[in-house]
Amino acid sequence: MASVAGVDSNAVERLKAEANALHREGSYQAAYQKYSEAIKEKPDKAVLSILYANRAASCLALKEYMDGFHDGQNVCLCQISSSKSDHLFSQAAKLDPTYVKAWARMGTAAHVLGMWSACRYAWQSALACLPTANLTDAQLILERQFKEGIKAADAAEAKSHSTAEKQLMYLNKDSSAPWDRALALAEENQLVEGELPSSGFVILDAYRDFVRGIKAMQQIVINRQGDNLRIKAIPNALIDITNGLLRDTRVFHADSRFFEQLEAQIRYEGEATAAWGSGGPKRVQKEAIARQRKEGWLPVRRALSVTVRAWIIKGFIDTNMGSLISGVEFYQRTLDLLEWGRRTWHNVASEDRGIIFEASFVRGVRRLHLPAVLRLYLKEGVQSGVSLETIANLARELMAETEASVRPPDYLLNPGFYASFWIYPAAEALSIIGWYHMQLGLQRIDSKLDLDQEAVKTFRQASQYYIQAADRYPEDEEERPSMLAVALEALWWSETPLRETLPLCRRIRAAMSKSATLWKSSQKSVTNQNAKCKDAVQFLIACEKELAEGTATLDSTLVPTDLVSNPFP
Repeated sequence: MASVAGVDSNAVERLKAEANALHREGSYQAAYQKYSEAIKEKPDKAVLSILYANRAASCLALKEYMDGFHDGQNVCLCQISSSKSDHLFSQAAKLDPTYVKAWARMGTAAHVLGMWSACRYAWQSALACLPTANLTDAQLILERQFKEGIKAADAAEAKSHSTAEKQLMYLNKDSSAPWDRALALAEENQLVEGELPSSGFVILDAYRDFVRGIKAMQQIVINRQGDNLRIKAIPNALIDITNGLLRDTRVFHADSRFFEQLEAQIRYEGEATAAWGSGGPKRVQKEAIARQRKEGWLPVRRALSVTVRAWIIKGFIDTNMGSLISGVEFYQRTLDLLEWGRRTWHNVASEDRGIIFEASFVRGVRRLHLPAVLRLYLKEGVQSGVSLETIANLARELMAETEASVRPPDYLLNPGFYASFWIYPAAEALSIIGWYHMQLGLQRIDSKLDLDQEAVKTFRQASQYYIQAADRYPEDEEERPSMLAVALEALWWSETPLRETLPLCRRIRAAMSKSATLWKSSQKSVTNQNAKCKDAVQFLIACEKELAEGTATLDSTLVPTDLVSNPFP
């Protein structure tokens, strides 16, 4: 058996060959494991570069872009300087900075993650590895690919900045925000408590957390001296910002300096706690256990908290700025890490392992992840790699986990927390299960809009789930009338008579009145996302007129004309 400097070269080559074969046949997770085993043998730099680059390819095939980026980084560079929007960098061992494949895989992963500076840097570095003259046909193809990568990164970054500016334009509008209304009602003891507490508790608690974090972050001082960056900041701002978003994302608002300050805050807290600035769950899982054994719980808990919260914020921003693949990636990898931590440290007290591994925290991340996956599916369809069944299963898992989770003994004394992590997850899960049945019903309708009994049954199931979702929400929640409105739409599709649809219309009208107390100036209201509710009220008025005139009866199956003309919204 050949051996060089204590390295079993035959074992390395055997593992590498097995990994390559597994990758070629599409067994990417198994390939990743084999590459990892070969890496553990600590071969020379040339072989190690190939192993890391190949493992990066397996990560990309698994859509685990964070770990794929880090493996490319392991090969190519010691450090990338952080710049706007790129928070996820760290030191790594330089093995072969001329390895074109590693740079290309870094560029691919960085593009998906929305790390535009890193993406350009990777493609430019890949380009620099090619000869300057007399390129072969294969090298010309690579040159064109690398230049296209740079061009695509520039275009995507410009688009993301434009989206951010539009988002901030709305967020900076001065209006009577829901949290202001909630505060006024709370001061007058007019927010309903009990088993189904007012949504005012939810938005008010979320606002207090979020604003506390924002105000702390705004104290940051950034000094740039050439390539050097010195930051003075208040620690733990990320805790409050993410807590606010986990409670209710509608609390998000920002000014024009938000993104610059956020990047600096993440960098500051990451460096202060030695958080993982690069890589994904696979890297963190490997290193966290070793660090805990060596350093104890306190430093590891802090590092894990900053790492996870940075991922959550990145996922939130990317999802809301249109980078849906990146947003889903950050949420999914966050869940991967949290679920691993709950399994690995299930006997460790919360005070040691940290709040991030509590069931309620994980459920909060699921609430962010599920709609992001849904939005990705709606944008890209099956090309996203997501199916209707995937979304339905995620919703069912969220519902089952919420129902199985024991409420805190003081839940009635902390209505905002209870609602955010028990009431709202169940309601949202039910609504997405309703959406799933709605899509199945629409798929059964042919171009002539002929209904069969299975389609009718499916639409009615959708309506029932939406009604259940509405009933789970607080009575003054703006989503309650919206859920009822989609339930009504499902009944229209199933040709349900007026004796069932009109009572639902009246429920929608009453729910709109109750929710307006808090949500009259919400983003949903201002941008007319509650148009279905208004349509339901207009439908009610028109039908009541026809009933009074005798041109319709309660057995009539009237539907709005635009439903027939636009069956697939």
